[in-house]
Amino acid sequence: MNSLERLFRKEGYRSLTANNGPGALRIPEENHEIHPVIPDQRMPGMSGTEFLAIVREKYPDIFRIVLTGYTEVDAITEAINKGHIYKFILKPWNDQNLILDIR
Repeated sequence: MNSLERLFRKEGYRSLTANNGPGALRIPEENHEIHPVIPDQRMPGMSGTEFLAIVREKYPDIFRIVLTGYTEVDAITEAINKGHIYKFILKPWNDQNLILDIR
């Protein structure tokens, strides 16, 4: 999470972070200008896929990307189908490519 914050700060973006899925779901409720959400597929409290499915339902206009260190085909398929994600990014990510995806 810290490396993403540093990357985004360097690019002039503001990051809002949470330590778990339920905490992350409170962020869009409290902030009206959330553009992308980028959860990890494996995070405390819920999977990235579960998180993105809820985000999609409550906030369909928020851009959704998921990060993972695992190449599980089932997880990728589930994330695409349930969360209607824009991108599935494998760790370690390429900073330049991630920034291009965000832009």
